[in-house]
Amino acid sequence: MHYHTGRIRPLVLMLSACMLHYSQVSSVLAGDPMSGKADLKLQIEPACSNLTFVTRAEWGAIPPKKRQDMVLPVGYSVVHHTASNQCSTQEECSTLMRSFQHFHMVTRGWDDIAYNFLIGGDEKVYIGRGWDTVGAHAGSTYYNSHSIGTSIIGNYNDILPTPGVLQVLKDLNECGAKSGYMTSRYVLRGHRDVRQLGPTDCPGETLYKEIRTWPHYLESDKTSDPESDKTSHPDAHILELVLGDLSTCMLLLEMEPACSNLTFVTRAQWGAVPPKKRQDMVLPVGYAVVHHTASKQCSNLKDCSVLMRSFQHFHMVTRGWDDIGYNFLIGGDEKVYIGRGWDTVGTQAGSIYYNSHSIGTSIIGTYTKILPSPGVLQVLKDLNECGAKSGYMTSRYVLRGHRDVSNKVQYKKHVNIANVSITFSHTELFLFVCLHFIYLCCFRCGLFFATAVFKPVALSTPYQSDIECSSYAVLVRRLTINAFNMLKMDVIRLIVFVCCMMLLQTGRANSSYCFAVTFVERSSWGALSPRRTTSLARNLDYYIIHHTDRGSCSSQSACSERVLGIQKYHMNTKGWDDIGYNFLIGGDNRVYIGRGWNNQGAHTYSFNSRSIGIAMIGNYMSGQPSFGMRNALENLMKCGVDLGKVNRNYQACGHSDFSSTDCPGDALSRLVKGWGRCHRYSAPWDFP
Repeated sequence: MHYHTGRIRPLVLMLSACMLHYSQVSSVLAGDPMSGKADLKLQIEPACSNLTFVTRAEWGAIPPKKRQDMVLPVGYSVVHHTASNQCSTQEECSTLMRSFQHFHMVTRGWDDIAYNFLIGGDEKVYIGRGWDTVGAHAGSTYYNSHSIGTSIIGNYNDILPTPGVLQVLKDLNECGAKSGYMTSRYVLRGHRDVRQLGPTDCPGETLYKEIRTWPHYLESDKTSDPESDKTSHPDAHILELVLGDLSTCMLLLEMEPACSNLTFVTRAQWGAVPPKKRQDMVLPVGYAVVHHTASKQCSNLKDCSVLMRSFQHFHMVTRGWDDIGYNFLIGGDEKVYIGRGWDTVGTQAGSIYYNSHSIGTSIIGTYTKILPSPGVLQVLKDLNECGAKSGYMTSRYVLRGHRDVSNKVQYKKHVNIANVSITFSHTELFLFVCLHFIYLCCFRCGLFFATAVFKPVALSTPYQSDIECSSYAVLVRRLTINAFNMLKMDVIRLIVFVCCMMLLQTGRANSSYCFAVTFVERSSWGALSPRRTTSLARNLDYYIIHHTDRGSCSSQSACSERVLGIQKYHMNTKGWDDIGYNFLIGGDNRVYIGRGWNNQGAHTYSFNSRSIGIAMIGNYMSGQPSFGMRNALENLMKCGVDLGKVNRNYQACGHSDFSSTDCPGDALSRLVKGWGRCHRYSAPWDFP
């Protein structure tokens, strides 16, 4: 008798699930939605019978903030290492698992531990997000939702995992394939092969060399015809070769809408060498800078990869840089070649400021006299939109050409690129004014005084006739008037120039950190009119950080409602003139303007006139604000410096540093103290 496996499988799993150990079922009752799901079925699957799984409840996981279903089966298995200590017992591995989860959720701001599974030195499989939940391990939106990420606990740059641990990794992949969670011809990848954010050593040099010898690891450049590769993903040609079902292939090619029409070529695919070192980019950035490589063009994957390797060699060997200079490059084949990626500072701009505040994209070729093809230009537009919609660039990013931002090319047009160039700008302005005055004194003033001296001499000189004398007098008078007019125009031009330079300096934040901040105006969150305002001085000494203690929010509408409620409480219950804080930051990563930069707040006794008060919406006694909120806070503080509102050597302190209060919460207070920018001293008017 023949049975349809699609019908009998759910029945077998249902009956088997009833036989699970009580400790596994109790983990579901304990409140962790990640426990008791597809992962618990593994112990009774024949393909997984030789694996020992440690459930989330057994290693002490906390519930995730939220989860996203994985569309199964997936076509990739991505291997990582934790780059940490190893462990050899379940107790040691469980301790490390809890530390990984805490780091990922609290420091990184993710929803849960990033990996789907981890393998300990005790040769057990520790369940992270499991088979059916999208991970956050790959550094690529596409691969997160189309792969199972497995990390081996330990650091494997110089050594290999034990043979037993390697066998567990192989068995786990086969378990996933035979259980239907991964395709039977899944593709094995190392983390460095798929990461679109930038270069990484993961999964360690030694482990990476090992997995490259395994059967499911495929070299993309050995299995495809670069000329005919027109699919929407760099590994799509592999999928078409190894997947027999076209519908499955098309399912795997579904990507995030913001980036779905882009084809990325990873560093491993074009043959990059590891960088010497890297520096994290503070995201989101406010600029996209466009370059050309000033080289020959390329029209296929093979030729473009050769050029990519030559660019990297030139930048690292000849220039002495740490890696290829650009974040991304676009070839004539309309593919995006990953350089330093989204989250690594480049060296493409010729400006320290723009290197760390922009994504630099170079189109391969020389475009002094010709345009790139319409397809290449569209890829550039789509890449910028991908960055903006994915949160790597602000939604109001500013597009620049290299000549617009390079200190070397048009330095004088950018007096406010970075802190050091601001200093040079003042020096240049001072030198210009001095030289201009010297010029006026030596030439124009000299001409004026010469004519003034010549005039009485000319009038006292005997002439042949009155007509001749009169003509000399007219000439001298005209020279005198002209000299005076020229001097007057020079003074006017100098005044105009100095005023323009001052305006440029005043508005320098338009090209700085303020672009990385999304402000919500008072009118947008429905603010009430203040009863009165008190002006706030410039060059303040303090940022004072608060939390609102309750009422977190994750959308502009919810945060606006929350901010308005705080204002009504401060004005109606506290009797204050307006909302107490200068700014508030919501869970949507937006900055809500309270009293702003110019009006004194009512947030910290004795320090309101010397500080900007910033409140993080929510309670942060036990958990820190999300990565996006912390990033918005840092950019807001740097924006205040760029505007000249706050001293460059400002102190950043928590409310509890100035008053006996729990604000801004223990967790947020530890974060602020970790910056090392608070050096409080007692003042006569302060509390003891």
